[in-house]
Amino acid sequence: MARDSGRKLSHEEVEVVLRRARADFNAYGFVVGSPWHTSQDFQELGLFSHEEQLDALGSVLDEIAANHYCGPHPPDHLSGEPKCRGARMVQFAWNSECFEGKWMYVKFCLKDSRFVLLRIHPDYKKRSR
Repeated sequence: MARDSGRKLSHEEVEVVLRRARADFNAYGFVVGSPWHTSQDFQELGLFSHEEQLDALGSVLDEIAANHYCGPHPPDHLSGEPKCRGARMVQFAWNSECFEGKWMYVKFCLKDSRFVLLRIHPDYKKRSR
């Protein structure tokens, strides 16, 4: 995602994003892009240690697939968070085995070979799929 086209991502583009997210995460772990939200999300999920957070995010990246992609779509797709300002945000919603069958939501950016976590929480806006 070197250059943002300003259009909805195709299935193939989402697959590329997921491959890159997994590679960046496996190489460098994660960066917290939205500290206030992410700390609340981790607390709500009972993920207090860095090891627990790494394990859970690794499982999340193994679980999500391109068909779980749910935006955001232009014009609301670029992050304003300082650690990933201007990077394209991608979000996924899925039924998670890692989180005991909960319908989950994760949003992140990829910036400078880093996986930047913005949100991870139960999806309160579950859509019929």
